[in-house]
Amino acid sequence: MLDPGQKRRRILVVEDEPMVAMSIEMLLEFAGFESAGIAATVEEALKLAAQGGYDAAILDANLAGVFSGPVAEALGAAGAPFLILSGYDSEQQRERFPPGTVILQKPCRPDAIIEALRAFLPAD
Repeated sequence: MLDPGQKRRRILVVEDEPMVAMSIEMLLEFAGFESAGIAATVEEALKLAAQGGYDAAILDANLAGVFSGPVAEALGAAGAPFLILSGYDSEQQRERFPPGTVILQKPCRPDAIIEALRAFLPAD
């Protein structure tokens, strides 16, 4: 639960499937986070990433058939922690993203997403 004086962490959601994106937003809200916006394409994600205003990101590895690597690079350059959600085998994805990147294979347990975010964003 969120303490009354505690800042809600803002999470950028990069996901091309509208129902999945909405489910992630609801999960974030339930867990005490706040959505910093949803991007469904690499272009939208790069624009939102450049604007800032988020503490971490959840990034789909494949956005409508386009590899989301440029978004991961932009997030990394900004120093923003992120995790990858992928419908592909996570071992195949490991070589596509920086070492140490958290990769969760879809479908994944909602608590796995929240646990990963909390590991990135320890309480103040």
